[in-house]
Amino acid sequence: MLIRNKTESNYKNNFEIFCIDNSKFGNLYFGSYNINRQYMYISISNENFYNDKYRYIVILQKELNLEFRQISRIDIAFDTNINAVNKFYKILKNEELDIIILNKSIKIDDNINDLLNVSQGTRKHIHKFKSFYIQNKEKGLVLNCYDKRKEIEDNNNIKNYIIDNFNYKDVFRIEVRTNHHLLIDSLNNLGFTDEYLYYIIVNCISDELYLLFENLLNRLIRIKYKKNIFSLIDLIQ
Repeated sequence: MLIRNKTESNYKNNFEIFCIDNSKFGNLYFGSYNINRQYMYISISNENFYNDKYRYIVILQKELNLEFRQISRIDIAFDTNINAVNKFYKILKNEELDIIILNKSIKIDDNINDLLNVSQGTRKHIHKFKSFYIQNKEKGLVLNCYDKRKEIEDNNNIKNYIIDNFNYKDVFRIEVRTNHHLLIDSLNNLGFTDEYLYYIIVNCISDELYLLFENLLNRLIRIKYKKNIFSLIDLIQ
């Protein structure tokens, strides 16, 4: 079911999409005021990636007689019960390792302009909760590593459905976010097409999706030890 959303947006037409059980599937937009964006865009609500309803996109596409064009934006996350943030800072301080951020080798005393360190805490322990970001200059490719459970609690447990998918207490998330303009380079590196990525997502082919995640992650940060190159994930696990 489509219900017109009358709130102002960058599109002349904005609809909310609901499933037969009245749960929200996402939004559909078209009629952009930007002449270069004359397509129909569908965004899927976050929760539906945790209950498999995201696969309804295939039904929606068929019912509306739409032809798939591309993934405009994608967020891919790797979740672990290991404190990935603390592990990262230990890696960062290890003088035996070369840290490569956005294809630039960072020495132990170099300023890291592309790394944003964030911390929260009490007056006594100001750095009790830490997270970090790395993003390219265009801000279209971003790495964010943080305590997912704390983020959910800080937002009144609205996304508690995420925690329900895990059997362990701590959840740390390593998340890569990108738009199509920068995604296309990784797709080309892997020999993927936009259509194949769509197929991977709809059919939940996790091995292939992980290859894409790792390729995007390695464009943001890599670790070198002697002559060997490692992914951040390799050293965190």
